[in-house]
Amino acid sequence: MVEFWKIIGFGLTHVFSTCAFFLFLYFINKSLKVRKVKREILPFIGLAIIFLFISIGFIIFSWLDYIWWTSGLLTNPLTDLETLTGLFIIGSFIVLTYILEYVFKKTKYFFTLYMIIGIIVLYFIEISALFLLFYLAPFPFFILFAWYYVFIRPTSGFLRKRMIIASLGFISIVVGFLLRFNFMSQFLGSYIYTVGTMVAIMGVTLIGYGFSAFSTFSDIRWKEKLREILVITKGGICIYSYSFEQKSPLDDTDLIAGGFSGIQGMLSEIVRTSESLQLIDYKNVKIMLEQRENVIFILILKEESTFIQYKLKLFSEEFQDLFKEVLQTWSGDVVIFQPTRAVIERIFEVDI
Repeated sequence: MVEFWKIIGFGLTHVFSTCAFFLFLYFINKSLKVRKVKREILPFIGLAIIFLFISIGFIIFSWLDYIWWTSGLLTNPLTDLETLTGLFIIGSFIVLTYILEYVFKKTKYFFTLYMIIGIIVLYFIEISALFLLFYLAPFPFFILFAWYYVFIRPTSGFLRKRMIIASLGFISIVVGFLLRFNFMSQFLGSYIYTVGTMVAIMGVTLIGYGFSAFSTFSDIRWKEKLREILVITKGGICIYSYSFEQKSPLDDTDLIAGGFSGIQGMLSEIVRTSESLQLIDYKNVKIMLEQRENVIFILILKEESTFIQYKLKLFSEEFQDLFKEVLQTWSGDVVIFQPTRAVIERIFEVDI
């Protein structure tokens, strides 16, 4: 008779596997939406493979455990399949290592090769658990180090909070996996198997929530793409401008504002649409536009970013709310818009 807590854990393992498979589909969907650039697609494909491996691996693990429990044997009768499934799970961590090294671009894939050699040795050569422990010891330290420099250090504000949440998700999966080991059940009780599965499910949820904050990996360094922001009236008068590159601000913003107003009208007429333009793409310069009732917001970028588009929309809404009454009776005094600087620095997370 299988213990109550083990049965609950067995059912929850299928829930966890389903969640992991959902993340596989989620990251595949993200890879299909990004631009057809290798550096944008590959990390999402890698994350998708990780969760596909985890999903399949944990389903097999759960049934292996069930067979072991019902057989009444002291050792698992399907040891070879259990080892192969374990290698499948380790393979997901190898893919994670590769992704981090691919984005980090500092370690020349040393840790990826190190892990691949380890999995080959583990499968073909009988080694002690102590040797394996020492062999894999550098791996978690590299993961923590690389994860910090790839996902947390370059970000700030809202995005950094999401990446920290995703980090806690990965840690939760590892902790949950460790709690599910049979020696833990023998030492602490069968309930720990169920607790570990619940912790792993929580980890998958946190990862999905964390990575939903941005659409491409280039969004991580979104602040490096900002150049200049202008607020202009429908008539082409610049009422406020701010340069994110203090060393090379734009000259004659009034002339530029008038030019943009004319270009927008001309291009809208050429493409025969009444809708306002949202993006102008010319070589290495991207111009993002957001139009409100009385003003047009122009953001000049080095590279397009969905997260920056979200920031521009947020800024335009707050600006409109702040100066709604002023714009209705505005007589030409631009000094009244000076509080805009504080709004820009807060929303675009400018380091002062």
